[in-house]
Amino acid sequence: MSAMETLEFDNVVIGAGVVGLACAEALSRRYPNESLIVLERHFKFGQEASSHNSEVVHAGIYYTPGTLKARSCVEGKKLLYDFCREHQVPIMNCGKYVVASDDSHIPKLKNIRETAAANGVELEWLESAEATRRVGLELRAALWSPTSGIVDSHVLMERLAHLTESRGGMVLYKHAFHELESVTDTEVSFIACTGDGESMRIRCRRFVNAAGLASARIAEQFRALAGRGDSWQIKPCRGRYFTLASEWTGRYKFLIYPVPDPRGGLGTHLTIDLGLRGRLGPDVDWSRQEEPADLWDLYRFDDNVEELRDQFFEAGSKFLPGLKREHLEPDYVGVRAKLFKNGVAHPEFVIDDLGSHGLHTHLLGIESPGVTSSLALAHLF
Repeated sequence: MSAMETLEFDNVVIGAGVVGLACAEALSRRYPNESLIVLERHFKFGQEASSHNSEVVHAGIYYTPGTLKARSCVEGKKLLYDFCREHQVPIMNCGKYVVASDDSHIPKLKNIRETAAANGVELEWLESAEATRRVGLELRAALWSPTSGIVDSHVLMERLAHLTESRGGMVLYKHAFHELESVTDTEVSFIACTGDGESMRIRCRRFVNAAGLASARIAEQFRALAGRGDSWQIKPCRGRYFTLASEWTGRYKFLIYPVPDPRGGLGTHLTIDLGLRGRLGPDVDWSRQEEPADLWDLYRFDDNVEELRDQFFEAGSKFLPGLKREHLEPDYVGVRAKLFKNGVAHPEFVIDDLGSHGLHTHLLGIESPGVTSSLALAHLF
């Protein structure tokens, strides 16, 4: 039996989603003379949440002021617009309306406006007549968010990977973190596995865990070695999307959101892509709270299409006059990596180095607005 191959790098990033690639790009820029490798368990970058989302550039109007989620969203939004313009990533500053279709929603709109103001984000309040005129719907009130937008997340990740590789970094696909071996004051040693079942030992001086759904499982190995008592867990929360028929394309050139869903999302909303094609979603589906053996089972559209179509029609018809059931076709499923601490939902982003002074850092619960926040989170490295 041959000895296991050992590879040594200055920097290792686990996960080639948008957050992992942003971290890799930042590290390659900050430490140009150091070696860097990104390990991605799939055959290509961004195969999970980073390519299964609304691609919305969030303004930072919902998140608790002062938290990492709020700060990284507001800062990341500015960085994202600048980066995309500099590197020719398709992006559209289309803005969005958060709408109140009845009087019971108005207090929630006011709360959103107060939260946004505390985060340094200005929103325009529209009374009923002005909201109805501008949005084209019968509304009691609305908020206009002028800095919201849409980005091509695939091209964004492509640019981040290219920049990293242009500075000598490498992205290895079909390579996954398997098992932590040891942590010293200066080095992390772990076993990685390839898609062909081969194993290798990797040693590094800086380890970044941006593995999305797998991030808590990896972090728990470090926590156990450090003797930490608290436990982190990631539970997948699914969200289905339906695309609108072609007659809706170009009808709206902005996003339309209802008030947030108390079950954990921002409500089934209307987004558009860069071609102005309309889409409704996501809903909130907690039916599969463990990562299945077949990961892609999370992303497969459900069999009960007609039941879901009825639910989306009911949600969408509240703010899209003229919507018909036959206008809705199944599109895709997104998965949010929801973070739990000791079994209790933890709604904030967590970046934890477990007291290692940056030797190993774990990004946990980086769900929405993860695309918007990615460049700001990467600046921390």
